Amino acid sequence: MLERYDFKNHPYSEFKRAVKELTKNKDVPVEQKNEQVTQLVNEYFEIVGKYPYKTQLSNLATWILQDGKIDPHKVMHEEYPVLSKDQIKLRWRREFSNSELDERTNSARHKINGRHKVTKEFED
Repeated sequence: MLERYDFKNHPYSEFKRAVKELTKNKDVPVEQKNEQVTQLVNEYFEIVGKYPYKTQLSNLATWILQDGKIDPHKVMHEEYPVLSKDQIKLRWRREFSNSELDERTNSARHKINGRHKVTKEFED
């Protein structure tokens, strides 16, 4: 159960504190996270008359989507995994179709990912 916060006098700072306290616990089932977030946001809306700032709502959404355990091979184990921004960037850099192959490599001296091969010549 959430404690009562002073949203009337200090809405932003109190909501920020409430989000920080709520998101400390990582081992909460998703259903319970949804209930707690809904309760907190509804309480804020009833007192203040508007929804909280999107930064704090984004933090709550991230907390809901995070699993307590992190699977480094989630792409292999899940049909539709949730990827972070960095994972999406990495995927776009690594994966490309065969039609893009000619654009990325223009000679045999290049690697598939478009970087030059480093060749060392040794003198006797």
